[in-house]
Amino acid sequence: MNLSELRHREAFDDVLAATLARHLTRLRHSAVEVAPSPRAPHGSTWREHRLFGAFIGPGDATRARRFLTDLYRFSPSPTRWLPQATAATIAGSVPGFRALSHPRLWISDAFEGRHAPLILPGNQRVRFIDFDTETVHVFQKDGFDLRTMRSEVETRLRFAPRFLEVLNHDVAGGWFTEPFVEAWALARVPPWVNRQRARRSAEAQLESWRNATRRRLPREEYAGRLGAEIDEASKQLETRFQSALGAQVRTLARRLLGLVRADTVEVAQSHGDFQPGNVLVRKRDLSTILIDLEHAGERSSAYDELTYSLSSRSAAGLADRAAAFLAADRIGPTRADAVAWFLAEDLLFFVRESLTGPFRRPSMGLGSLLGEVHRLLTMWTWPG
Repeated sequence: MNLSELRHREAFDDVLAATLARHLTRLRHSAVEVAPSPRAPHGSTWREHRLFGAFIGPGDATRARRFLTDLYRFSPSPTRWLPQATAATIAGSVPGFRALSHPRLWISDAFEGRHAPLILPGNQRVRFIDFDTETVHVFQKDGFDLRTMRSEVETRLRFAPRFLEVLNHDVAGGWFTEPFVEAWALARVPPWVNRQRARRSAEAQLESWRNATRRRLPREEYAGRLGAEIDEASKQLETRFQSALGAQVRTLARRLLGLVRADTVEVAQSHGDFQPGNVLVRKRDLSTILIDLEHAGERSSAYDELTYSLSSRSAAGLADRAAAFLAADRIGPTRADAVAWFLAEDLLFFVRESLTGPFRRPSMGLGSLLGEVHRLLTMWTWPG
């Protein structure tokens, strides 16, 4: 999600300033003020890069520019390799950096380290990369639900060393610190890296985790639990946004849960948002790292696989992709049950995402998903 989308969705600049002031005060051991525009000659002025969606602080910006360039240099589409690599290289050069960035953020601390630090705002979090100490400080944005970060930290500590080490953390869920890793996101690895091999490596990590947590539940028990969670969350959505989407969620969820035929369902711990952007590939040895586990939790065991295979985080066309997946099942209702569980769980995912922060409107992904689920239920005949 780029900065313009964040500004459209929430009071982004105020949220960012409040988040940074609180956490930098803790890190710097003295009061730190932050304002969303240059304010005084003392302190430090940070530049916002329009293409990279990042804020770069004072100091030698070589590492920050190289890091950002590598984040965007490579495209998953072969037809875009050359133009995207060219654009990213120009944007990350010294003249390109100056032309595409402007003073945007003022922080009262001078930050007099050797390397320019970097601020990367995200959906629920802000990452503060300190190249001098090779660490990343991850802050939960002000006004956002602390439970998501607390869930990630608990998961990473409980199932270490499967995930990147947590160096320090807040037990309440406000922040954690992790080592900085030189890596590409799987969505943007260079063309000489085998994407399928990296994906299989990440899936093997998930499978190892799932194998340690698998269990079977009666259909009625899990459907009852999932249905109750969807009911509660969708009613909160209605109350908060005065939106009719909540009733649509409940209607479709009941239809999906009513389609399941097997008497039991296998559940296991899941990543919750398994997609190419949440898999890192280390530059040094091409090993994979799973990141962003804030949605981790127990779900049907096929949830992560279907999130990735059906590209469900980009809902457009999901009905067609799911129908193709269902059509390949030659052994009965196995895939149909998996898809029904998955779609009900994904409705809950998007509803909860809409409730995690001070948003002005529900997630756009929720509306898209509702339309795709309705279309799939119309176009596909489930085994009866």
